[in-house]
Amino acid sequence: MSLGGRDNQDPFMGMMDVMMDTAHDQEIDFLKRMSDARAALTDFLVDGRPTRDLGISFAYKGDDKRELLTTKRRAPNAVRQSKHRTAQAHTHEHEHHKLGLEYDSIASRGWLASDAQSMVLMLVSVEKNSEDVDASFELSAASVGLAEAESYDVSVVNLATGEEELLGRYEDEITGTVTVAPRQLVVVKVAAEN
Repeated sequence: MSLGGRDNQDPFMGMMDVMMDTAHDQEIDFLKRMSDARAALTDFLVDGRPTRDLGISFAYKGDDKRELLTTKRRAPNAVRQSKHRTAQAHTHEHEHHKLGLEYDSIASRGWLASDAQSMVLMLVSVEKNSEDVDASFELSAASVGLAEAESYDVSVVNLATGEEELLGRYEDEITGTVTVAPRQLVVVKVAAEN
């Protein structure tokens, strides 16, 4: 990230004023927490590998119906590529850059450790003005690449202290529900127990 740089372009490169403005303290704190999480989860994020899409369902906390409420949001100044035919070139496809990038308001990804003895499921709500959300997961140990074991311990990891709160012990089918607050990262760890 450039703190100095040119300011004669849109968006400008110089970020020093934005980064030091107290109006953006919540955003800076959020970025620091994400950076701290990356450092704490190096065994998974650097040495491990991502798992397949886990198909997590989200619902507002206390909502009876388990509907997927991850809605697409737009980042207005991000570049994306799209292809379409122009009237001048009927036989050639040209790439045109358009502003706007769609992303999910709640991001989730599973990461498997290099030895396949454990994995983490990371859930983060990127919206700062939203409600608490229940995230429900249901997965098979074999389908995400976990090593075969008699049972699997599922816990929520407190990244600040490193402590783990046990949610349960499962055989092959692993299920659970955790609450994700606005601008919060929740890390669920699944570890093989023999």
